[in-house]
Amino acid sequence: TSVNQLTGTGGILLGANMLTAINNANGSISGNITGSSGGFTKSGGGNLTLNGVNNYAGSTIINQGMLTGTTDSISGSNIALNGSSQLRYNQNFAGTAAQNIGGTGSVEVNNSGLVTFTGNLTHSGGLTAQAGSHLAISGTRSGAAGVGIDLSGAGGSLAVNASGSVVGGQFAAVQMASAADVINLGSITNAGPLGDGFVGVHQQMATIENRDRQQVHEADADRQARDQPELRIEQPNHQGLAIGRLLDDAVRHR
Repeated sequence: TSVNQLTGTGGILLGANMLTAINNANGSISGNITGSSGGFTKSGGGNLTLNGVNNYAGSTIINQGMLTGTTDSISGSNIALNGSSQLRYNQNFAGTAAQNIGGTGSVEVNNSGLVTFTGNLTHSGGLTAQAGSHLAISGTRSGAAGVGIDLSGAGGSLAVNASGSVVGGQFAAVQMASAADVINLGSITNAGPLGDGFVGVHQQMATIENRDRQQVHEADADRQARDQPELRIEQPNHQGLAIGRLLDDAVRHR
């Protein structure tokens, strides 16, 4: 079933059906979307915001434009991002996104709530935490065409939990901007053939805490770069951190 410019406040019962919202203009759905094995598809170039507490067992597919919601409203067993589509988590509370996310589109985390990804994130587009936003990886992040995870604004943070791993694309596994923080309890791998093997720090100060002797390593050397627990790395403006090739004066142990 397809509906043009789907918006409103009422609930939607999918049953076993796939509902396609063709929204070329921005809009929102405030009611709950539920279903047994049904799914939800977003098409059209607009931004559709889901505000309900949604629960359905089928897939969420984004063909065009943007789908915005929270870990309560972005539902489904898996998420497919087709073309240059975008998925945005915009929440001020902590939540878990358990789905596997694949395709060619991108994912953005916005606002102050921590979003923990426990599935496998293999989409080739970006995974970006905007300024003041926080994300955690308990599953895997791989398959990126460029940077694996981009902490693009001041006050952002990434936690790679013990079960988590991040593998870079052509460039860095993690790219940090102004005053961003990374806590690594799992594994971060720079795998890109075009990259400089860097975890990039492009503005002001950033912090990497590499705890419990976990791995931050380069694929070309395939070695653990620093094995000291609770390592703090600071680098000034417009410098790159080459993990494993840091100058001593760029490292301060906590």
